[in-house]
Parts: sequence; structure tokens; C-alpha cells
Amino acid sequence: MFPGLTSWKLRHRILLLILCVVTGTLVGSLALVEAQVREHVKKRVSQNLQRSMTSFQQRDDERGQALSLMAAAIETNPRLAALLRAQDYSSIVDFLRGLAESYQVVMLTDSKGQLLLRTDQDGSGPLLPGRDLSGLGPIQAAMQGRRSHDYCRLDQGVWRMASLPLTQKLTGLQGTLTIGYRAEQNLVERVSREFDSDVSLYAEGKIVASNEHCALPATTLAPQLATAVGEVPNPKTQDAWLEIEADQGVTQYRGVLAALGHGANPAAYIALLQNNQEAVELVYQTRWSLGGLGILALIAALLVSIPVVGRVANPVELIETVVQTVGDGLIHVNQDWTVNRVNLAAEKLLSCTADQLLDKNLLSELSLESASHSQLAPDSLQARLSKGERVRYEDGWVRHRGNGTRFASAFVIAPVLQEGQPAGAVILFRDITELKAMQQQLLSLSHQAGMAEVATGTLHNVGNALNSVSVSASLVSDKMRRSKLPSLSKTVALLNQNSQDLAAYLSHDPKGQKVPTLLSKLALHLEEHQAATMQELEAMLSNLEHVKQVIKMQQAHTKNSTLHELVDVAQLLDGALAMSQASHPVPEGLKVIREYALDAPITLERHKLMQILVNLCSNALEALLGSSIDPKTLRLRIKQVGRLVRVEVEDNGPGIAPEHLDRLFTHGFTTKPEGHGFGLHNSALAAQSMGGRLWARSPGVGQGATFVLELNLPEA
Repeated sequence: MFPGLTSWKLRHRILLLILCVVTGTLVGSLALVEAQVREHVKKRVSQNLQRSMTSFQQRDDERGQALSLMAAAIETNPRLAALLRAQDYSSIVDFLRGLAESYQVVMLTDSKGQLLLRTDQDGSGPLLPGRDLSGLGPIQAAMQGRRSHDYCRLDQGVWRMASLPLTQKLTGLQGTLTIGYRAEQNLVERVSREFDSDVSLYAEGKIVASNEHCALPATTLAPQLATAVGEVPNPKTQDAWLEIEADQGVTQYRGVLAALGHGANPAAYIALLQNNQEAVELVYQTRWSLGGLGILALIAALLVSIPVVGRVANPVELIETVVQTVGDGLIHVNQDWTVNRVNLAAEKLLSCTADQLLDKNLLSELSLESASHSQLAPDSLQARLSKGERVRYEDGWVRHRGNGTRFASAFVIAPVLQEGQPAGAVILFRDITELKAMQQQLLSLSHQAGMAEVATGTLHNVGNALNSVSVSASLVSDKMRRSKLPSLSKTVALLNQNSQDLAAYLSHDPKGQKVPTLLSKLALHLEEHQAATMQELEAMLSNLEHVKQVIKMQQAHTKNSTLHELVDVAQLLDGALAMSQASHPVPEGLKVIREYALDAPITLERHKLMQILVNLCSNALEALLGSSIDPKTLRLRIKQVGRLVRVEVEDNGPGIAPEHLDRLFTHGFTTKPEGHGFGLHNSALAAQSMGGRLWARSPGVGQGATFVLELNLPEA
């Protein structure tokens, strides 16, 4: 019929075409697989480094708080107060040296930040009196009446310090007390052990410390760190990423860089580095392995194609070969849906032979169903195919009516056109049962990981609270040991001994004349002692209540309850604001504006909605607290838009940068120096589980932000 097709010239062209297709496919596959390996390695390393840096920042802040608590314990020591009132600096040096043996330096400054004395761990006495230390961040904060802990640059080194104000009423000195230790090499080695990474400390344009296993020389690493710091818009609140390439153009090292210190100029930058040598070798192995397989596949294609092409005498045979080797099930039907062609894959999937389907109406033999198991209507299918549309279902079902074979399937029905007119259709389908099982398994693993994440957060919060309880209990115990009650008992015993003539004893006896003064001092001391003890006890009770609430919230999560009830959204929003104000500092002059346009209660899950609203209100209060805008306004809105209930929490605080809007609800992302990135992520998940969504908008930095929760109203 087509004699030209049997000529060697045409066969040669067909063979060349097949080889080009095979070669191009192999080259593309090689590049795709290698790119995927690179991307996977990059993502895995980046995630590990980000988790390590987040964990380091949390632990480092806890160590700073512990240092601040130790400074507070030193400041409340009555012996120090007595020595300060007497201005006995020589004795103060000895006292501080013995009390803070585990710290390398203790310093006292006056109200202007001028150094009064300094004692070091090596036994040296007062150093450089009169030196101006008001520029150090913790001391600057203490001069303003606040406790603070931070990293500082001092004596050409990086120091971790905690400062607090001295109260003139108690100590006779208006100034600050500071304790600290030199951080550099100790910090680097500790972080290296904790996170199994190479660690370097960068300050003032050079590497000041690195762990002993770091393979990167300082001359190579320092310029990389300087470039990374310069490329980050705000290195004090944002992490910088590092990529250091080897000679072959493959990234040898990856790293994350974070600032140490919250002032205008950070004291130093700490870099966590991951050696990618194994990843580089993996990429090379992938390249060579795929290259070798590609050569073998090309040879195999040659060996197979030559005899096949040599036998080609009719294009129909070539098409038939392609149809029968397709991995998906393929059925060709005529315009009236009678089956015209069935390939081998379709026979296997449907557990039948082609003869059982040929010349029969396909829709009477097979049931094509959507994900909800609704059968596709023949009239609707025919109408869409007549328009040239393709009918595609990625999550459908195929059922053979005769033998009952049924499986989850992705299928597509495409029209066949002849001279522009419909002439039938082709149905391609595949079995996705195993794929759905894998998806379900991944969902289960994700759920377990989420439960572990909640448990980890709970243990972390409980541990912090119990640490504070332990410190408060120690302080109360110490105050009780230093109580003046024994002196009061001795005074009462002395009065009892002279009760026969108490007036004469108090008037003429030298010891008796001192009793009223002694009692006055004892009364003052006991009042101060009681007030301090009550303050610590209240702190203990507050922390224990926090532990109780954390455990209660964890129990609510583990119940996995989906109880729906009638909820007054306005009342719940007011309650969430009250809870947030009770647990967070309230900005001075806060103005709360309520715009509620939904009066009737609606049916939903109360505890999930409360979790979201408390988080949004708390974030708004924190944003306003750090804002200089006046007046500070918090606007709460509730309104109904069609079948949606929309709850908006708007503040006129510092706003959100445009590049952060898309990442706000990502796990672990936060712009707060002490944030953990869990709250908004969990709130977004809770909103999704309720069939709603949580999103945010902001005109930009300094222009406030609005968080919007949308919930679907239940059907009437």
C-alpha cells in the first residue's frame, strides 16, 4: 500500500528518529534526577541547619535567663547590701569573688555607667575605675531600670553578661550589678557538641573562634561570612544562608548565620556549617550511574530498534506496537461508544480479555466514577467530548460490571477527531490504589509527627515553668534561713525576764534602752522579708498555674475531640482578649474597638476557635507593645459575608514586610527574637481542620496588620 515506506532510506530515518528520542529522554532524565538529588540534599541540609539554629537560640536564651536569675540572687544578698552601704569596696571584691566563682567577671557601675569596681575569676581586684561602660547593652538597660542579658564586646572579646539595677533604698547605691563570662571558644565547642556541626564565631571582620574539627580555614570563611551579613536586610532578626562551592562547582558547605546580641551592632555572629562532602559524592555517583545506565539503554535501543525497523512495512503496525507497549490501560471507542481497540495493560487491569470488550458498548461494560463514587453520565460525557474537551479525573474509580473488578484510578477521556469532526474517543487509565495507600500512610506519619511536636512543646513549656519554680523555691528557702526571727525571740525572752519592772528596765537599763530601737528595726526587716517572700510565692503559684494550663491544653489535644456546639463568637472573642491581657503586658493607653455584626450563635468546635483567637489577640498585643505609635489601637471585627463568618483582628502596630506575608504560617518561621514559629502554624492547621482558612494582610512595615479567620456557616 505504501511501497516507499519499505525503502532503506526511510527505515534509516525511522531508526535515527527512535535513537534521538531515546537519547534525548536519557539526557533529560539524567539532568532531572541529578537536579532532584541536589535539591533534596539542599532541602534536607537546610532544614537540619534551621532546626539546629532555632534550638540553639532557644537554649541560649534560657542560659541567658539563668544568668540573669543568678545576678538577681547576688543582688538580693543582705551581706552585699550592707557592704555597699558602708562603701567597703575591698570587702565587696572578696565577697563577690567568693560568691560568683563560676563566672569570670563581676562589675559594679554607678548610675551613669561609670565602673566602680571589677573582680575577675583570676583574683584581680578593681580594674580601670571610672571607665565608661554605659554603651554595653545589658548595663544600658539596667540604667533604665530593667533586667537584661545579652552578648557584648569587652576587652577585645565576646562576653555573655547579665545586668540589673541596684536599688538605692536597699543598697545605698544607685547603679548596676553585672556578672558574665567570656563566651568565644567555650560557646563554639559547646554548640559543636550539641548539634554535631562545624561552628565558627565571627566578629569585627574576622573569625574569633572555630571548633577544632572545622575544615574551612579562616581566610576562606571570613569573606563568606562578611558577604552573608551584608546581604541580609536585618541581620539582627533574620538568619543569613551560606553556600561555599568546591572546585567542581558543587556546593561543598552549607551554613546558617545568626547574630549574637540585640543592639544596633551585634557583638558577634555565630555560623553553623554542614560539610556536604557526602552529598557531593552522591551527586557524582548519581551522574556516573545514570550515565552508565543511559549508555546501556542506548545500546539496547539500537539492538531492539534495528530488527523492528527492518520489519516495518505499514504505519498501522508501528502504531499498534506503540499502543500495546503503553504502561497505562488504553481503550479506543467509536462515536457510539462501541469498543474498537483494547491494549494489553487494559486487559490486565480489568481482569478480562479484549474479546470480552470488543464491539460492545463501553459504558455498559465499565462504570467510570468520580472520587465521590458518582457515575459519570453518558450524556454529559458526550456533550463535553463533542466540544473537543478532555475529561480528566485524578482521583476516580473504574469498575468492570461483569466480573466486579474495581480499583481507584486516574483516568482521562480524550476525543478523537477526523477532519475536525468527532469520531470517537480514547480512554487512558491507571491503577492508583498503592499511591492512595502511600498517601494515607504519609498522612498518618505526619499526624504522628505533629503529636510529637505538640508533646515536645508541652515538655519545653513545663520545663521552663518548673525551672522558675525551682529558682523561686531556692530564694524563699534562702530568705527563711536569713530571717531575723531568732533575734525577735531573744528580745521577747529578755522582756519576759524583766517583766517585774519593765518600765524601769526600758528607761534606765542600757540594754533595755536599746530594745525599742531594736524592735523597730526588726519590724521593718520582717515587713520587707514578708513582702519579698510573698512575691516569690506568688511567682511560684503563677508558674504552677501555667504548668496546669499547659498540661490541660495537651490533654485537650490528645482527646482529638470534634464536638460541635452552639458558640457565641463575639463572647468567645472577648474571652480570648481577656485571657491574652491576663498573660501578656498590656500596652499603655490601649484602645480596643469592637465592631460585631453577628448576633446569633453558630455551630462549630469551641476549643479550636478559642485556640486561634487567643493566639491572634496575643500576637496583636505583643506587636502593639513594641510599637511607638500613639494611640495604640486594637480593632476586633465579626461579620457575615454570604455563607462565611469572618473574624478580623487588626492592630496599628509595626506591620508585616511583604516578603514575610507568604511565610507567616510556615512551621518554624518567626520574626520575633524569642519566638518559636509554632503559634500561627498551629492556628492555620486548626482553621483548616474546621473547614475554614486563616490569612493575613498588611500595607507594609509601620502600617499595621490584620489577621482574618474565615469559617463556613453550617447548612441550614
